Amino acid sequence: MSTDSSSRRNLALIGFMGSGKTTVGRIIAESNGMEFVDIDHAIEEAAGMSVAQIFSAQKEQGFRALESAAIKKAAAGRGRVIACGGGAATIEENVASLREVGPVVYLQASPDVVFERLKGEVAARPLIASGDPHRAISRLLRERENKYERAATHTVETDGLTPEAVAQKVMSTIEGPGNQDSVDQGDLIVEVPGGSSRYPLMIGSGRLSDIGRVCQAHTSGKCIVLTDKVINKLYGAQVAAVLDDVGLTAEFIVINSGEKMKNWDTVRDVHRKLIELGAERRDLLVTLGGGVIGDLGGFVASTYQRGMPFIQVPTTLLSQVDSSIGGKTGVNLDGLKNMIGSFYQPKAVIIDTDTLVTLSRDELLCGVAEIVKAGLLTGDVFTDLIEAETQNILDLDVETLVRIIQKACRFKADVVQKDEKEAGHRRILNYGHTLAHALEATSPGGWKHGHAVAVGMVFAARLADRLGIAAQSLIDRHISILDGYGLPVTLPEQEVGAILRAIRSDKKRSEGQTPFVLLSEIGCPVVQNVDEELVSEELEAMMRGNG
Repeated sequence: MSTDSSSRRNLALIGFMGSGKTTVGRIIAESNGMEFVDIDHAIEEAAGMSVAQIFSAQKEQGFRALESAAIKKAAAGRGRVIACGGGAATIEENVASLREVGPVVYLQASPDVVFERLKGEVAARPLIASGDPHRAISRLLRERENKYERAATHTVETDGLTPEAVAQKVMSTIEGPGNQDSVDQGDLIVEVPGGSSRYPLMIGSGRLSDIGRVCQAHTSGKCIVLTDKVINKLYGAQVAAVLDDVGLTAEFIVINSGEKMKNWDTVRDVHRKLIELGAERRDLLVTLGGGVIGDLGGFVASTYQRGMPFIQVPTTLLSQVDSSIGGKTGVNLDGLKNMIGSFYQPKAVIIDTDTLVTLSRDELLCGVAEIVKAGLLTGDVFTDLIEAETQNILDLDVETLVRIIQKACRFKADVVQKDEKEAGHRRILNYGHTLAHALEATSPGGWKHGHAVAVGMVFAARLADRLGIAAQSLIDRHISILDGYGLPVTLPEQEVGAILRAIRSDKKRSEGQTPFVLLSEIGCPVVQNVDEELVSEELEAMMRGNG
């Protein structure tokens, strides 16, 4: 930013009450030599009354008129950090004023966190002062969240962060990582702990056209595109043309399709092909395809000449919201999923929702299962949205898909930022996966991953009920959401012993114990070892349709 504040763009902070807009705004303004404007304070000065008194005398309609005038006046200046009230971004006129002269950052906070922050000042907050404040917060946030997201150019999650950390995250987000030409406003940012890696998640319709400029930012040499025969036929020529347009030489390594290719032999073959192509560490590997290509290609990139840069271009919903984010790479060994692998972060993830139109319904549902998982782990607001948008998602409505994928990716990115290598918090991403991986291992080709995860989540909810951690209503909610999408919620007759043996082979098993991720309620995951006898009993009960 320029040192002359009069020439700077403004920065607006929006979000729910208690999200930290005022505190964070002051920190940013002081750190960057900018003017700080608190809209609520500006309204009080202009009216000669407190916000509560204005609501009492003029009702909410009168307050909103004063608010719009204050925002328009603040936005007319330059070099300002503007902290807006909780309802400001729900009015289009306000959003237009703010976005015209700078980025608008949504400070996102969960209902529980907001409630804790506002405990001592509920009486001064007219919209939550009566009745049950926590319920009022949850209701209002649910009503406003979509409007916040539509208004914002960037979103920053604040749960668990100090105001100073949020301020730093806001500035790094709006400034963007690395080469500015490769990042658009609104791209999500993954920032790995310790500063070891920082990269954008670029999400939207038509994003395949961005591959050229992104690759150009990370190599001056060759681009080697790893893909499979099906995806190459669909998008290979388009990607080659985009790379050619920016003067990059593209070489293609095309393998057969399917999970069966995710093995050590394929890794060796791809390594040999890279050597034949004369690939160097300064060159760039582009993984174009679903989860198999992403996992395999990431592992190849992490091991070829001790590491070459790579970019993920996932083309299935499952890989877009899950495997392409977070740097987990790997291949299968002797029927066991991802037993050989590494943590290796990409330089960028490019997610084009247009690629989803070629997916079968079953392939689409595999991604939906992971989105539902993200919602259940995140909380009621996201879960409610997933349930409300069922038909739009199934119909591939572009606007809905972008919003939902952004939220799922934001959740995964936040988890990765807290725990890159699954030392603790990242384990929650395995919700539903312990049984899912066992089902896939014992029925090769019989279970699609997303279908197995759906059943695995219902099973986990049943375990939580049996252990007294959660109520029956949690099971009912799982079934309602998953069944609404046409995902399986029951377990057909299978050999329980074989499933238990597969569970014992789970790579997360430690000291003879298998941990399960369970929910005490939506948005509240816990990791707990479950006795094998109870697992066996619940498997048999689920197969019989009991419970």
